[in-house]
Amino acid sequence: MATLETEDCKDGGSIETRGTFSFHYKSLLDHLQGVAHHYRAFIIAAFSVFGALWTVSGAPMELLVKDFRGWVLYFALITVSLACAAAYVLHKYLTEVPQGFEGESREAQRIAHIQRPLWEFRLAHRLLREKLGKLDRELDDLLQGHVYVPQEKPINLQAYMNWVYARPRNLTRMLNVATQLVIRRLPAAVQSVPERPASPQEILKVVESIRTLYAATVEFERDGHRVWPHEKLTRAHELQFGWAAPIRDGIQQTFTFLEEILQADTEGTSRISFTIVFDAPPTVDEYCEELDRIEPHLPEILGDEGLMPS
Repeated sequence: MATLETEDCKDGGSIETRGTFSFHYKSLLDHLQGVAHHYRAFIIAAFSVFGALWTVSGAPMELLVKDFRGWVLYFALITVSLACAAAYVLHKYLTEVPQGFEGESREAQRIAHIQRPLWEFRLAHRLLREKLGKLDRELDDLLQGHVYVPQEKPINLQAYMNWVYARPRNLTRMLNVATQLVIRRLPAAVQSVPERPASPQEILKVVESIRTLYAATVEFERDGHRVWPHEKLTRAHELQFGWAAPIRDGIQQTFTFLEEILQADTEGTSRISFTIVFDAPPTVDEYCEELDRIEPHLPEILGDEGLMPS
């Protein structure tokens, strides 16, 4: 058991976690006890190997001297049988799949099962990388303008205006959820206390929630490129491009944070101070100002059906 001390404060929109993390990992004794739980498989394997060896060695042994066909033969067969059974049980234990990890990668399964020092953070890092990798590439392409998104006209101008006014609210909700998941739930999931060590299943659950949010973030950004704006609202529409960037940046900071913790000294106490910032895009205020400027002209725009077909 080792500890990691971090700090927590808020300053200028940044959130800095401060607290003590305890690392719980399986000792050699824990692994030996885990192997011992497979004693039935060990007994069955030992008898099976002994029987097979006895069967195939019968004829050759008849050609050898009598002394070797006695206790030496039995000892050799028993030794080989026990060794094979032990190897089988050890392999069976090492390749066990923790509950709920049946669909995860072999590396994630191994981390969750073997639980070496800092396994909690290593597992979170591995799962995040595996589950967000493809989504992150999609989001980066959208933010960089490296992907073509066909535009679609809204049903009517009123539907488009409803969509326009909902964008900032949806962004705020996404940022709030991202903050709760990354700043609150993920640290709680990797935290071990004497009464309750960290749970691989809980870490997986939180990472799945982050993946779901990240998928919604990609769709949010894609939606901004997909919708065909009214020609008099083009400026406001372009201002909301890239609004998903702060969430991506926050996730990237989380990776850096986990990687820094993985370098911590588990034999003693390490103090790590790290800040994860979820900022709203600077164009949000400009976006709202643009909508305020346009609002007095909305009746005229809405009445001009020639500019936006129903």
